[in-house]
Amino acid sequence: MKHYVIWLLLLWSLLPTSATQASNQVLPKPMVLRQLVMLQHPQPLPLIALSDLQGNAHNFADNHGRITVLSLWATWCTLCVRDLQHLQQLLPQLDAQKISVVPLSIDEDLTLVPPFLQQHQLQFQQMWLDPQQQVADILPTDVVPATFLLNGNGELVGFVRGYVDWADASVAPYLLQLANQEAAKVQP
Repeated sequence: MKHYVIWLLLLWSLLPTSATQASNQVLPKPMVLRQLVMLQHPQPLPLIALSDLQGNAHNFADNHGRITVLSLWATWCTLCVRDLQHLQQLLPQLDAQKISVVPLSIDEDLTLVPPFLQQHQLQFQQMWLDPQQQVADILPTDVVPATFLLNGNGELVGFVRGYVDWADASVAPYLLQLANQEAAKVQP
């Protein structure tokens, strides 16, 4: 009987911890995202000056409240074409209120970007450029494509370097679960 009471008290003491951990559970990653590294603690990113194709200013905090799938790419990168095409195929499966997909060109010659996008029939709601070449100061750009996941506060929470088949059927449900999990952590 004495052991029963001790076990009961031990289990009772673990209940609040388990409930707290449930909201911070590590989501099981689909096989296609096996190289995705999720950080234990979000990392703030400096707000560098980025722009879109029309010259409007942007920064990493622009998509406040939404997960941002930030994909670094370049016109000279052959794998980037397939990566961007698969990201484009992923878009209709995502909830735009919860997740933004933002390709970010790291090209030095920005005049190459619009014809490249047209040639490969790539269209995204957001397409960012790095006119001052500042991204390399805060994120590794030696491997492209590279994708960085930002939480709703614009902080780095995960990354994968190299090609990913974003069109795989398991990716959208995973990103939606991640967005739902991160939604509670957004700061006003």
